[in-house]
Amino acid sequence: MGCHGTNVRVGCDRFGTRSKPLIGGVDRCQRRGPPGCGAWSIDLLLEPGADGSVFSATDDAGNTSEIRLTVYYDVEKPPEEPPEEPPKDTTTTTKATWEFSANQDYGSCAEPIPYGEFSGKAKSGSTLTVSSEFGGGSTVAGEDRSYWLRVEFPSAPFAKVFPVKVKGEFGGKKVFEFVSNYSAEGGHDRSDG
Repeated sequence: MGCHGTNVRVGCDRFGTRSKPLIGGVDRCQRRGPPGCGAWSIDLLLEPGADGSVFSATDDAGNTSEIRLTVYYDVEKPPEEPPEEPPKDTTTTTKATWEFSANQDYGSCAEPIPYGEFSGKAKSGSTLTVSSEFGGGSTVAGEDRSYWLRVEFPSAPFAKVFPVKVKGEFGGKKVFEFVSNYSAEGGHDRSDG
């Protein structure tokens, strides 16, 4: 028998004045009551299923009596543990992956206040900054990670190419070139059509 069973106490209130119950030929009983009364008890370790014991008693005259006892220990199979689930009040998310992208819709403009339009993708909720020495601005990427921004360059000189930087809050940068084709003296530059 293993160590995982259950203890059960078996006993007799009166077995005979000098009876001595033996289990496997060994006295393992605890005497109860006053000496010589013959009462005894024993703890048995039961395993699930059928458990058997044989008790033998011999009186002063040498007469032996034997009793076989079978006890069935029924154990309900414990329910299977359900798979561990996160608590209901939390949200499980996977780490989002994203890439920065930037596009320039116009590299030149012949309007009196020249402007450029910039769009792309970035981490949702992040700030995108467009900057140059002649103007700039910022916007925030939407939940779909896209952004769009119109940036005016009010002090841009006529026909001078200058860099415009688009930078993401969490990384990513792209540099474009822009030129104003507007001249206060002559309208727009005839070279671009």
